[in-house]
Amino acid sequence: MRVFKHVTANDISLRPLPFLRELSMESYLVENESILKLDESDFSDVSIIDVELTLKNGRKYSDGRIDILVQYGQDTFGVVELKLGQLTSLHLEQLEDYLQEKEQLFNTYIKSKIDVDYKDINWVGVLVGSSISAELDEKLSSGYQIKNITPVAALTISRYRGEDNQVYVITDTIFNNKSRNFDRTKFIYNGEKYNKGRLVLAVMKDYVEDHKVNVNARIKLTVFA
Repeated sequence: MRVFKHVTANDISLRPLPFLRELSMESYLVENESILKLDESDFSDVSIIDVELTLKNGRKYSDGRIDILVQYGQDTFGVVELKLGQLTSLHLEQLEDYLQEKEQLFNTYIKSKIDVDYKDINWVGVLVGSSISAELDEKLSSGYQIKNITPVAALTISRYRGEDNQVYVITDTIFNNKSRNFDRTKFIYNGEKYNKGRLVLAVMKDYVEDHKVNVNARIKLTVFA
């Protein structure tokens, strides 16, 4: 589990400078995407794919809108839901609705960008707000997973302006990933690093090409933890 706080302010008086709109928070995260990393290993390599994405039937009775779609490493994708105020169980329910449409998200916004099948990718939900309710904090800290598969993290952001006129940001991340479906085994093939799903595609592609010339072609794999 990751619960940490980061602030840079040496003997400087700070006054609250909250985000006035979700779009302001979104812009800040786009410019500082590393804030969305959830740990120092599997979820540390983060990149934003896109923002403000329409999701048909994303809510129970209407379409939805994904605030931010992110990628962690090669094969994990995250749906980020932003809220200006306190994060509560109601916001978790909204995130759960969105993650019911994972396959739609993949086919519409991800499939054309990567060479991995839908069945070979993993998902994570991320809630971002200014604070978090005690109930939701306890739930996520205990390792809650949507349908016992998809882990969920919460990130709180507090912004301040110092007497030196600089802006300071404090972030807290709560993430306890108990998911067992994340196969992080990596393979070295022809000098490139692959996960299992991408490895199969690379091997098949090379086999088809090489088989025309050499039916005795051999494949060498190196596995590492």
